[in-house]
Amino acid sequence: MVTVDPVLLSWLPIASLVVAGLAVFFGPLITWIVAKRQMQTALAVAHKQVIAPMRQQWINSLRDHVAEIISLAAGFYRTYMLAQDQAQADAQKHDNTIRLVLLIQQVELMLNPNEDLHNELFRGLDNLRKTAWNASKTDEFPAAVARVSECCKKVLKTEWERVKDDT
Repeated sequence: MVTVDPVLLSWLPIASLVVAGLAVFFGPLITWIVAKRQMQTALAVAHKQVIAPMRQQWINSLRDHVAEIISLAAGFYRTYMLAQDQAQADAQKHDNTIRLVLLIQQVELMLNPNEDLHNELFRGLDNLRKTAWNASKTDEFPAAVARVSECCKKVLKTEWERVKDDT
């Protein structure tokens, strides 16, 4: 027969009580930590599934708006460079001015005023409009188009990198 030390027998219930107490305390703590991490993961996945497509739509919209602005401004530029009938040129300028201003305002509202590249793009668009409308600045127009194009490419590249990082 095996004999058990009486001191060990007296500590066995205390040790069992300590283990049970630790389980009562640490069990919910570990469950809470696991649940918190699962919620963070779920939020990150939801963020990627919602934000990335919205950012991609923003990129596409900005690209389309800037391309149309450059196209309308080029129309002004060509009209004044080749204008044979000033009255017809003025009528065309009036019709397209409304569309050009609308597009520039839409782009301005799409841009973040706290980002330097976005501010640079808006200044470039404003300068493009001014050079296209001003017959005395027609020699500056090609450089203004190049500046807007380069600024837009930088903004689009930056935003595309954000989309890639989000996915």
